[in-house]
Amino acid sequence: MLSDLDVAREAARAGSAVALRHFAALADLPRETKPDGSVVTAADRETELAIRELLRRERPGDTVLGEEGGTVTGSPGPAQPGGPFPPGAPLRPGGSFQAGGSAQVGGSASPGGTASPGGTAQPGGTAQPGGTAQLGGSLQPGGAVVGEGRRRWIVDPIDGTALFVSGDDRWLVLVALEEDGKIVAAAAAVPAQGTLWWARRGGGAYRSNLDGTAEKRVTVATGRPDTLEGAEVGVVPAPPNYFESDRLIAAPLVEHATAVEWDVHAPLLVAEGKLDLAVQTRGQIWDFAAPSLIVTEAGGAYGGADGIRGPGPGTSLYARSPALWKEAHRALWG
Repeated sequence: MLSDLDVAREAARAGSAVALRHFAALADLPRETKPDGSVVTAADRETELAIRELLRRERPGDTVLGEEGGTVTGSPGPAQPGGPFPPGAPLRPGGSFQAGGSAQVGGSASPGGTASPGGTAQPGGTAQPGGTAQLGGSLQPGGAVVGEGRRRWIVDPIDGTALFVSGDDRWLVLVALEEDGKIVAAAAAVPAQGTLWWARRGGGAYRSNLDGTAEKRVTVATGRPDTLEGAEVGVVPAPPNYFESDRLIAAPLVEHATAVEWDVHAPLLVAEGKLDLAVQTRGQIWDFAAPSLIVTEAGGAYGGADGIRGPGPGTSLYARSPALWKEAHRALWG
């Protein structure tokens, strides 16, 4: 039986194989726009489906949360045909469709459940915008806890779809496992660059080729002053998905630290010791679950406006040390 970390890595590889096929034929790839203005493609959905199929096979009892297919609760029995993308059902970005349910944009509902925009409800549960509820559980806006489940896989099939459709090779496939509210295993593939990053809680962070060869442990940089002056920061997202609102969020930090371009997802460069800081101005739990564990297992720090914590929606800050993280947090949020 595969370990949870092995499952995360295999899921990232399975998704990478599907995404790379589409990346090689971008001219033929249909594209849609989500309500939030971001791009979604058939590549996103098929990549997520490949990941879900592997997780369903290897961990049938676990819940899966995916950016495109919403939340599907695990079951020890056989999976339902079609999974989160049943045949013939139009998939609204961020939502999932199950027999007899109804959903508003970005939400999903199973029989007897109700959902507000961005929320997901299973039988007997209710969800407010951005939340997820299962079997009698409830959630406040922006939360991500599944009511009764201890284990939840969190999937971003193509992180950086705007990069993907523009032919930029910096997009990722992200898979993480949350257990009892903590991220315990994570894999981040950069398929077009042929690399894979991963971490296990308490086991360190690593990088290898996508096929698992050339494995090496990665650690944050040490021996540098924990001051913003002289520190280098990578700002995410990158053009063409970088807007004035992103610039304004990052500006207080960039006034002190030096913003640099990055050729690999900036948080991963923090983990590898090539950047001091990374700030991602917006995102959801699936954007941050895997990188947050990789950076912290490499010796760094991760959190948001409300402090050093686990992944959640909003702006995320990564640093090579807790002390530097606090300096950057002070610059961003006072």
